[in-house]
Amino acid sequence: MKREDIQIGTRFIRGARIIPKENPVPCPEPGCRGMLRRRYSQKLNRFYYMCEDPGCDGSVGCTPNGEIHGIPGDSKTKKERIETHEVFDQLWKNGYYKRGKAYKVMAKKMGLPDGEELHIGNLSPDDCQKLRRLVQDHIDELNAPEDDDEDGWFEVG
Repeated sequence: MKREDIQIGTRFIRGARIIPKENPVPCPEPGCRGMLRRRYSQKLNRFYYMCEDPGCDGSVGCTPNGEIHGIPGDSKTKKERIETHEVFDQLWKNGYYKRGKAYKVMAKKMGLPDGEELHIGNLSPDDCQKLRRLVQDHIDELNAPEDDDEDGWFEVG
């Protein structure tokens, strides 16, 4: 793999590993024959792959060294993943868990094998919907008042 010196915002990275331009990634949008090419957004301060076809919005995030974040998805899949992150991120942004623990808890609830990491960028639209339901159910459980008595009654206030 080729190495280049690159600048990210105000940071300078010497010898970053780069996916060569001669090895583009096929666009995941149905019917698109374009290829995804690595770009850098100063506005977002991040790298991503974007379809070279001007009429297509196919894209996928990547690390500065060109490693793709997850599995490239079509626009429906990207929309589902964005919505899933909005729901999932409540677990750590609202203080229920630290971020890493939230991923571990939900990986277990998703039925992933021990040690396998949950990565929303790898989920299908159906798995995204499943994870959103599981997260919302889990948040509801965490917010439910504790039942002090076996008869179902609990003290308020």
